[in-house]
Amino acid sequence: MKQKLYAFWKHDIPPYVLGGEVTEIKSNGRVCVKGFTGYSFLPLQILPLEEGRAKQKEIDLALKKYKNTTKKAEEELRSHTKQLSLKYTLTEIGHEHVNDFLKECSAKRKEILDISI
Repeated sequence: MKQKLYAFWKHDIPPYVLGGEVTEIKSNGRVCVKGFTGYSFLPLQILPLEEGRAKQKEIDLALKKYKNTTKKAEEELRSHTKQLSLKYTLTEIGHEHVNDFLKECSAKRKEILDISI
């Protein structure tokens, strides 16, 4: 391979793609990538090396933003849940209000996730 290439392939967790420098393109269209010895991947995209590295930086930045947003949303949800748990103490109001507590937590979680996305 004369020109150095960078490939991206699907992944099952955020950022839902991985990328790396191509070391070999197999006859079946799969690529071998530096740092993933023994594995080959079906690429979503193959770019010239520098263009691929630039795209990887964009993906890394988006992932960092995603993680920060998710962390803030989780902190807000925990805070809200803590406040609700003080409001709905089982010893003071009884078991019949557990569903109210869970509904409020669910509603807040949905609200936070809708705002974050």
